[in-house]
Amino acid sequence: MKLNIYKYIFLALFFGLISAQNPCEDPRYLKIKQKSLDEMSDREYEYFMMKERACAESNPLNKSTKPLLKTKFSLSDKVCIKTQYGEMVIKLFPEIAPMHVENFLTHVNNGYYNGTIFHRVIPGFMIQGGDPNTKGDNKAIYGLGGNAGKYFGIGKEDNPKTWTVPSEFSNLKHTKGVLSMARSNNPNSAGSQFFICAAIVPHLDDNYSVFGEVIEGLEIIDKICTLKRDSRDNPLERVEMEVFICNPDN
Repeated sequence: MKLNIYKYIFLALFFGLISAQNPCEDPRYLKIKQKSLDEMSDREYEYFMMKERACAESNPLNKSTKPLLKTKFSLSDKVCIKTQYGEMVIKLFPEIAPMHVENFLTHVNNGYYNGTIFHRVIPGFMIQGGDPNTKGDNKAIYGLGGNAGKYFGIGKEDNPKTWTVPSEFSNLKHTKGVLSMARSNNPNSAGSQFFICAAIVPHLDDNYSVFGEVIEGLEIIDKICTLKRDSRDNPLERVEMEVFICNPDN
């Protein structure tokens, strides 16, 4: 009888200890947290989100606990794209393409684009980037990655890897410096990849969602367009980017 009592006491203490464990210090959670969303399996993502919520609830004042999606930005913010060739300043068009602007700023604010490259460069046409796959060395998957930064009604709400942005076509023209969203043949398939026009490209008008333009640093586009490329238009030199909000008063 005494043995059973000790057993119950031990189990009570054990489960009490487990329940009292700080979810922010869970080893599996911390390991998964080091990955990007695209690198997480569906099971890892579910576990991560469960622990992320538990961590936030248990540490409401803990500044080291960062939410998965930050929200401290304004749709009127300007964005800088910094490369080894200089910096481009971008003005966004929330009045024309509010969902694309919000999607782009969500990724910018979470550092999603940092370390990615301009993986497709075509002189006289455009420079394209924003694919998280380009943080690695496997060029075979460049251009195949990236999802929307939040749920816009397309895809599975509980699976961020399926999120895309609905089209927001307008009468704005694709001229040099215009920022527009890359997509597949499906008009509503934009994820994270974007392109910047290197010239006037009229055949893109009314078919792709323009959501901003370069207002400073147009010469950076020209510099990137002069780089040597392989047969898939990947520059032989990595042009990595750091993308951040850069309002004049910051």
